[in-house]
Amino acid sequence: PEAAQKAFEEGFAHQNNQKWDDAIASYKRAFELDNSLANAAYNLGLAYKAKNDLAGAKQAFIQALAIDRNMTKAHYMMAVIHNTQKDNKKAIEHLNNIFRVEPDYAKAHHLMGVICRESGDIEGARLHFEKYIKLVPNDPFAREAKEWLDSIRNRQGSGR
Repeated sequence: PEAAQKAFEEGFAHQNNQKWDDAIASYKRAFELDNSLANAAYNLGLAYKAKNDLAGAKQAFIQALAIDRNMTKAHYMMAVIHNTQKDNKKAIEHLNNIFRVEPDYAKAHHLMGVICRESGDIEGARLHFEKYIKLVPNDPFAREAKEWLDSIRNRQGSGR
């Protein structure tokens, strides 16, 4: 386990320096040495995603979830990938898994709001954006969500 932890820490250092190939190699080594390291699999997924290798990222996040099925950050990244790939049914499944474990996961509420808005579920979008803004009112995307909510209220107020 000590060698695995060392490899994980090396991967983290490479990741912080945006040396994605080195990070991937280190995280793979950490995971080979100790396949119970869910965070090694998760960070491997982040490194693959940073390189825009969504297939590699998905595989790594699936490995992380096989170790810890309640790892909300891995479910979130899977939801992001599925949303990117226009598979919102699977994205919603992952977001619902997050809400079962961590109901106040702000980024998940934002993404669910976006998915609802894009699919025409105005009420669902409103509920998730309101929750998101309540949780992180100063988050960069909160302003955008507030503006959308205001536009909906204005349309409803004017009878349109």
